[in-house]
Amino acid sequence: MFIKWIKCLVNEEDKDAFSLAQQQWRNLESAEGFLGQVGGWNKKQPCEAGIISFWKDDISYWQFMERIHDEIVDMNKQRNTYTHISVELYDGQRQIGKEHPFVDVLTEGCILRAGDCTVKRGNEADFERTQREVWNPGMEETGGILASVFCRSQTDIQRYLAVSIWKSEEIHEQYVKGKVSKLRERSSVTEITERISGHVIEMDRSWIVLPNG
Repeated sequence: MFIKWIKCLVNEEDKDAFSLAQQQWRNLESAEGFLGQVGGWNKKQPCEAGIISFWKDDISYWQFMERIHDEIVDMNKQRNTYTHISVELYDGQRQIGKEHPFVDVLTEGCILRAGDCTVKRGNEADFERTQREVWNPGMEETGGILASVFCRSQTDIQRYLAVSIWKSEEIHEQYVKGKVSKLRERSSVTEITERISGHVIEMDRSWIVLPNG
């Protein structure tokens, strides 16, 4: 799986226009290799939008960029509604969620959690091991997580993204209050990372795009 993670800063008065433009990405549904797109507003930074799209592979994504992307951008005028944009590309490495593939639960979730981590050089293997052995099992024990995917940046081998979809805000809060500090201690994540940035996105269902068929 290939993943695109987008963050946009939007002035308060332009949020409605941004949201309307975001709803006009429907042409994505016909792109070959497109698996789904979701997003919403950051609960801690209400003027930051977070959008994540899923692709079968990087070949499919770059074909979309060459053939369709600019046409959609020219049509929806979204570039006029934000003050800053950040785009990162990742290779999905491991999913959790035994009952459903990640993209099958996009319409069921309410909260999207994205953990953006930069690991100290030389600690990449340890970080990936703790993700497999500590964080993934810890999240799986939490009822209400629908799925999660762990990704590595295409351009920075020290940068990772852990994305999870949650059934409700209440269940996600229970996980944060009851599990996160214990998992951090068990994984020693603060000792092997240079930076951790967490984003809790309240998903906007009108922004969801699913592939045809």
